[in-house]
Amino acid sequence: MTMKINHKDTAEIGGEAPHRPGGIKFHYLLTGEDGARDNFMLALVDFKDEYYTPRHRHNFEQVRVGLEGSYEWAPGTAQEAGTIGYFCEGTYYAQKGTGHSRHLLLQVAGPSGEGYMSHQQLREHGRKLQQKGEFHDGIYTWRDEQDRKHNKDGFEAVWEDVNGREIKYPKPRYEQPVLMRPENFDYVPVSAAPGVYERLLGRFNERGLLIKQVKMDAGSTLEVGGSPQSLLFYAISGSGSANGKAWRPESAFQVERNETVTIEADEAAEFHVLGLPVFSD
Repeated sequence: MTMKINHKDTAEIGGEAPHRPGGIKFHYLLTGEDGARDNFMLALVDFKDEYYTPRHRHNFEQVRVGLEGSYEWAPGTAQEAGTIGYFCEGTYYAQKGTGHSRHLLLQVAGPSGEGYMSHQQLREHGRKLQQKGEFHDGIYTWRDEQDRKHNKDGFEAVWEDVNGREIKYPKPRYEQPVLMRPENFDYVPVSAAPGVYERLLGRFNERGLLIKQVKMDAGSTLEVGGSPQSLLFYAISGSGSANGKAWRPESAFQVERNETVTIEADEAAEFHVLGLPVFSD
């Protein structure tokens, strides 16, 4: 098995999809497999002032790591740089750009098992729907054979076209997104890995979505994996190698299920680490 690794400067770039207005840019770092129960996307996302979505919800999960600037997820409530947000499936939120901001974004299948629709599917089927209707301010509008007008959330319209059935939303487990402040958590030493420390920020639902950070001293080594949970590493700082492949700031690599990866830090380093949900049934 070949370990997946990518860097911001080699990542595929994408813009807005038809179902939402402009003002957004993606650097796709790592992606999963369409149709897989644990399909996912990890990307660096840039927002501009004009980016906006109406109040909506999803049938998948999101983790948003604030890297630069801030954006509103509810009127008067912003996620700022340095915070990490967990947006569980079924929970309503909105988005409004407030100047330029950048996030590390994980979108991944939630515990309901409804899966995750990839951005490629989102764009392809969004363009298909534009042949019979139009998207405006996040809403899809079309007329039926009797010339009756219909409105539907843009994401819902595309999802239903991809899956051929009506979308269903799980009941939210949290009333609103959960915002975490990592600086208020302590790093603790990792046993059997001198010079390596981790701080656990959260583990959510019965599928075990994991959010943590790892810090490594220069010259330290960490062996990770060998479990049913796939892990995504995003390098905040430092440089080194993972199974012999070089990483640097803004690199991302994936430790697949049951795979073991040896991480070496040539310089002092810090990572965001996200554990994908485990569907064992």
